[in-house]
Amino acid sequence: MGRRGVLSFILVFIAVFCAYGVYADHTASVSITPTQIYETNTGIFQLTISNTKDAPFFGFVILADNSSSSIQVVSIAYTDFTLLASTIPSDWTRSLANDVLLYANGKISSNASQPFFILAKADNVDADTNAIWTITTKDLNNDTVDNNVQIMIINDTTPPVLSDSFPYDGMFVKEGTNDQEVRINAYDNETGMKETKFNYDDCAWLNDTKHIVLANTTPDLYESILDLSAYGDSTRVCFSFNSENNG
Repeated sequence: MGRRGVLSFILVFIAVFCAYGVYADHTASVSITPTQIYETNTGIFQLTISNTKDAPFFGFVILADNSSSSIQVVSIAYTDFTLLASTIPSDWTRSLANDVLLYANGKISSNASQPFFILAKADNVDADTNAIWTITTKDLNNDTVDNNVQIMIINDTTPPVLSDSFPYDGMFVKEGTNDQEVRINAYDNETGMKETKFNYDDCAWLNDTKHIVLANTTPDLYESILDLSAYGDSTRVCFSFNSENNG
């Protein structure tokens, strides 16, 4: 009788153990790097999905590669970014529609992880903004788990840095000059340069200011040639430089 009791206990234990281990839902954890970026900048984001399924019973783990807890679909609903490109891991398919990046037909087994690499450009924002991406994972049993990740989009509040401008204040120019050099150094480490302009006009008539967009000929250098031949002798020409970043 004692032996039958022990045998019965073992059979029941194994039956419960296997049923619990094979058919339980998955438990997904999600991380993303980097977690912040300046507005309008483009970055490569690594999104890692981990199938952190808990030990099914008494601290044991069943390594069943085809179990229903394996993740087969990853849906990424993104906001505040423009998606430019993404990698396709081996054995996965990829589609994109309505700001949702969908990976399917793959497998993230229990206690395994899978990285996804996404190239995306941050939107232009008026203030620091937390972009929230919703990551939905689905396993072979059609159970789903939602996770959110946040990426801080930093508003660029600093203007471009300007230096070494030419011409300089109070400079004399020969009458009839049609090839006046104009240049300035300008840079913006946060969001980059959008454009740099040179504004000028007859100081006596500040109602028809003209401008030229300077060409970015080398890193940080913006320059052009300006025709000043329309201005007569002793005319005072007022001018200014204006630079704008991408923020």
